[in-house]
Amino acid sequence: MLKNLFRSAFVAVLVFACSSDDSDGGGSNCPDLINQTAQGDFRGETFVSPGGTYLLAPGGNNGYTCTIYVENRTGGDCVFPVFGNDADPQDSIKFPIDDLSLQTYTFADTGGDTINFNRVAVENNVPVTTAELAVCGTVTITEYDADADTLTGTITAVGQDGSEINGTFILDLCVF
Repeated sequence: MLKNLFRSAFVAVLVFACSSDDSDGGGSNCPDLINQTAQGDFRGETFVSPGGTYLLAPGGNNGYTCTIYVENRTGGDCVFPVFGNDADPQDSIKFPIDDLSLQTYTFADTGGDTINFNRVAVENNVPVTTAELAVCGTVTITEYDADADTLTGTITAVGQDGSEINGTFILDLCVF
């Protein structure tokens, strides 16, 4: 009898341990996608994205780096854009993709393979980058137009400090 009680208790502990909530990773904790231009809150400031870029990652065989702008680019080039003036923080949202095929990526806070809410600010005449990693996120590539060099998709993500983005984006090819 006592043996059966211990077995039942052990099985109950296993069931509860294995059925823990997985919502911390992989996009399930993110809000549902909204059919709108990509927008959200970047470190306390609301934004509507004016677009962005995608470029072949350094090394040529490492996929692509995608950048969604938080505000309009006012200078620089697509590799080193300037938003506002050089003294303002340069904010963007970055994420990697393997290739340009139509697919869905699910991101969590997994180091380099995540969605980053990036801020580049100048401190003591030196650019300093701080990244707020996503705790959840989903990117779906819905169209690649090789003739127009555009990549279209959807994104929903929430950062560690509460930044968020949700909606559709169109990125232009950036040639380095």
